[in-house]
Amino acid sequence: MTPKERVGRMLWVGTPIGAFIGTLLYYYLEDQKKLAKEAEGEENTIINWSGTHTVTPKRYYEPTNLKELEDYIAQADQNKKRVRVVGAGLSPNGIGFDEEGMVSMAQMDRILAGTP
Repeated sequence: MTPKERVGRMLWVGTPIGAFIGTLLYYYLEDQKKLAKEAEGEENTIINWSGTHTVTPKRYYEPTNLKELEDYIAQADQNKKRVRVVGAGLSPNGIGFDEEGMVSMAQMDRILAGTP
């Protein structure tokens, strides 16, 4: 294989890989910005994976245990407030987003019990 052919092959294989890695890096950095804003107490803007839909819910909560989740849902129910559970934001049409309120399960990422 000539050097020119090697360069051509590297570009042909490397371009999609570079684009993929660049996309992952972009969303990682966006997540880090979001976490920094949460730590500062700023609003939470949720962006779907493709960047085509965003929402800034009035209420956004990330419980760390089942008790916190139950308390939050009970409070929302008592106050007649709508809450939608959000996952990783993979919906291409933003159907999982809600401006009223959202609960993220990101902090509840442990297996508590296995199946027998």
